[in-house]
Amino acid sequence: MVENFNGEPKLPDGWSLKALPEELYFISGKAHEKHISDVGHYVVVNSKFISSDGRVRKYSTDNFQPARRGDILMVMSDLPNGKALAKTFLVDKDKLYAVNQRVCILRARAGFPEYFRYQLDRAKYFLSFDDGVQQTHLLNKVFEECPVIVPKSVEEQKAIATALKDIDDLIASLDALIAKKRDTKQAAMQQLLTGKTRLPGFKGKWPERKLGTEIKMQVGFPFASRFFNRGGQGTKLVRNRDLHGTPDDTYYAGPFDDDYLITNGDVLVGMDGDFRPCLWAGGRALLNQRVGRIKCKSGRRALFFYYLLEPHLAELEKKIAGTTVKHLSHSDVENITCCFPENLEEQSAIGSLLRDVDNEIEMLEAKLSKAAVLKHGMMQQLLTGRIRLV
Repeated sequence: MVENFNGEPKLPDGWSLKALPEELYFISGKAHEKHISDVGHYVVVNSKFISSDGRVRKYSTDNFQPARRGDILMVMSDLPNGKALAKTFLVDKDKLYAVNQRVCILRARAGFPEYFRYQLDRAKYFLSFDDGVQQTHLLNKVFEECPVIVPKSVEEQKAIATALKDIDDLIASLDALIAKKRDTKQAAMQQLLTGKTRLPGFKGKWPERKLGTEIKMQVGFPFASRFFNRGGQGTKLVRNRDLHGTPDDTYYAGPFDDDYLITNGDVLVGMDGDFRPCLWAGGRALLNQRVGRIKCKSGRRALFFYYLLEPHLAELEKKIAGTTVKHLSHSDVENITCCFPENLEEQSAIGSLLRDVDNEIEMLEAKLSKAAVLKHGMMQQLLTGRIRLV
């Protein structure tokens, strides 16, 4: 969220820096725990409700602190480094929400409520009270001294809030579309990878056999650490933690066999801890020890087996979850027994279809990331008056 100014900021004409109580009433929530009931008529607003954007709900038979439409409800207490502290919820209905203790009501005196919500939600001023060690409790005095930047014109407040809500709506629509695409992919995998649904042009029963009849897992080489460097000299080295975490960009500048070179599209599997397969997209690199590469004996790309392996490796991971360190061997993978098509063209068609869905999801995720960056920039400009809309 936007960082509040310290001291006396230089603001545009018609804007001022005020203390929160000048613009908003502060009202504490009240305890409703003794009145929680599945048949209650009132939604209890607690930190879980707000942090889940209203998805996680409890109900009360009584309402001791009713919220009004347009009220801003804020979490006042959270664990160290928690994600709920100072998170807000804008009330959309009268006589529905019962505000619980450790949640407060911020009620606009005369201004446009949604503008103040954008100003205050997870504001750095509030988060500065979290020391990362003790549970944080925002005291009443914190709200009394909270600075708020306010345009005098309610019309300008509304214009700013409307512009920010438009980008929020875009983000929400992208989120929903990504979730729908993921559900579509999951359903397609359940049908196509089990043979329950066949693509046009393919028929015949899938035989049950070991994956080792079609693939082999190449285990990485123990490259000598004396040749490791982080200066970009040599060839990038792929280690287990690079597959699903943040790559540490370690390079290897020593001699190597070309058989351990990997390129985009190779299917890699971490052999320690996290067994999820990875479709490599990091360019030319070297396969280090404790990382495996799936290779088709037919010489084709292993895209189909990237999707087929995911549920089976997850099952393997569960079976050995109680061990101190989870290790995967090449034989563990090659001895997996399941039904899959002998026809290489059918394998290729299924893999390509699922990859197309993944590409759509990745494209939408890139749009979502850009929208989030755009929103952050808009807030920095609009909520400080650097850019004016009226």
